[in-house]
Amino acid sequence: MAANLALRRRLDQLGLTQDELAARLNAALQEITGRPGEISSRTVRNLLNGSSRRPIGRTCAALERVFGCPVADLGFRAPSSMQHPPEAPCGDATSSFPPPERQPQPFRSSRSAGQ
Repeated sequence: MAANLALRRRLDQLGLTQDELAARLNAALQEITGRPGEISSRTVRNLLNGSSRRPIGRTCAALERVFGCPVADLGFRAPSSMQHPPEAPCGDATSSFPPPERQPQPFRSSRSAGQ
């Protein structure tokens, strides 16, 4: 199994250790799910050494939250439920967090608009 060089580059760019990345991933999972994450430095090591090429959905979501880009840009195959439209590559991200979600607009009935 080949090492995941894309993830290694991004980890080095952020200056994080495996333990620090695990902590950030767990913090992201807490934000996403409302429950503490259980990602260990061993899991991060498996992601880096290539033994895990297709992490489970919540790990993918945490990776995307921490690095601010799709997991495909980090050298992973995302579950089909997490496929994203094309966007700027990971290295071009200006933030480590994705843009805020759009707020839904209130429903307006065409009947009440004229009355």
